[in-house]
Amino acid sequence: MRAFALAVLVPTAVLAADRARERPAITVTGTAEVRSAPDVAIVTVGATAQADTAAAAQERVSTVVSKALAGIRALGVPEGDVQTVGVSLAPVYADGRPEPARPKEAPRIVGYRASSRLRVRTDPAKVGGVIDAAVAAGATDVQDVGFALRDDTAARMDALARAAKQAQQKARAVADAMGVRLGPLRDVREGSSSVVPPEPFPRAAAMRAEAAPTPVEAGRVTVASSVIARYDVEPGTPAPAEPAR
Repeated sequence: MRAFALAVLVPTAVLAADRARERPAITVTGTAEVRSAPDVAIVTVGATAQADTAAAAQERVSTVVSKALAGIRALGVPEGDVQTVGVSLAPVYADGRPEPARPKEAPRIVGYRASSRLRVRTDPAKVGGVIDAAVAAGATDVQDVGFALRDDTAARMDALARAAKQAQQKARAVADAMGVRLGPLRDVREGSSSVVPPEPFPRAAAMRAEAAPTPVEAGRVTVASSVIARYDVEPGTPAPAEPAR
């Protein structure tokens, strides 16, 4: 008797699930962007020098970088926010291309080129001062300046909430246009998300120390999120739209 009852109940449950899956639904995607002012900036500064000997080239670079480091720290940048990210020393060879009627020369060292770079993490308002301090010390290389958020959690949550709200509004608009009543939410999931920093701008090398203070505009960090929602559809007159707030 129990086996017979089970055989009857299982197909009934399957049929009920099939009917639920066949129920009309509206699937929408909500998207939103939140633009926030960055609160951290990263800039790389450094120096490159060439001399007849490796020691002379390295000494010139070390002198410039040491002065630049002192100037940057004088701006209040903590020691832990300055990092050496590149040190190089390499020979410089003469052009070995042969002239007409002359055999090709063997590689010949004519000097040495040294370079060193510092990556500085600081407040966006101090970026111009960091660049000026480095250039005043003799820096020849100022690379891309980038901006970001130290913690983007709040911006992500804001964008996600706005995307969910837009998905709900889109579902109501579709239901109204189709002449049906929007039913309960069947399922919802988070879609894609991204954090796009302001476009970095490159700085040209060999800037003069006597130049005017370097202006730097941080721009905005764009945080984007999307939400995919599915609502059941119920036949009948659509519910009246909510008044605009």
